[in-house]
Amino acid sequence: MKTLFAAALAASLVAGAAFAQTTPAPDATPAAPAATAPAPAATPAPAAPKHAMRHQIRVDLRACQKTAAGQGLKGKARFEAVQDCFAKTHPKVAKARGCRFEGRSQHLRHSKLREFIKSCIAKPTTM
Repeated sequence: MKTLFAAALAASLVAGAAFAQTTPAPDATPAAPAATAPAPAATPAPAAPKHAMRHQIRVDLRACQKTAAGQGLKGKARFEAVQDCFAKTHPKVAKARGCRFEGRSQHLRHSKLREFIKSCIAKPTTM
């Protein structure tokens, strides 16, 4: 049984390596020179991938937390300082987070929480 398993494992590794080393056939048409087709100047940049935006949000939140820690704030004062700092850099995300905190304090979960967050975000902010 052990030899059968070892043989199957070895065969899968060899087959995987064989597939990984195959290269597609080169294209028969020659590539056009870059100088003949200049890119239009008004082309908008592609949107950042979702994971890049999430990473940036995390980085900005950590920066706000470090700033509050550097000021020596603790407890509720620190929490409010982080929220204010984060709201300046990402106002939409900060509003969604605030709505989520509010919904969780009302013990909402799953679809009810999502509906609450959507309705909360849609409300105009009053200052």
